[in-house]
Amino acid sequence: MGFFGQDQKDQVLIIDLLTWMHKNKADYTNTFCFLMDKNFQHNKIYDDENFLTWKERWKERLKLNNNTPEKYLNLMKSVNPLVIPRNHKVEEVLESANNNDLSPLKKLIKVLEKPYEKTKENIDYQSPAPNL
Repeated sequence: MGFFGQDQKDQVLIIDLLTWMHKNKADYTNTFCFLMDKNFQHNKIYDDENFLTWKERWKERLKLNNNTPEKYLNLMKSVNPLVIPRNHKVEEVLESANNNDLSPLKKLIKVLEKPYEKTKENIDYQSPAPNL
């Protein structure tokens, strides 16, 4: 969340975000990526009025840090990976491996070696599984 220290309202702020994410089926990883980088792949879900109101409260809380935006963003980037091993991608790797094709496995391993770095290779691994 980018917080240095604690504030009495932190727990409510965190619970409100998690509640909003659950209610709107927002992707956990991508929500934090969006908070860390306004240029992250935009999803209409983040235009939701409740999210925008929450985001303003979060920005106000960040002001209590007495640190630069660079410092709280660096803190967030150190604990919130851009890429996680998503089930649908792991399934693709397993299926390919069963067909004697290890190239998807090698690509996944390469991406997961640097989960906190923004690279061209990890873009395909940031999205949740498409709805069936």
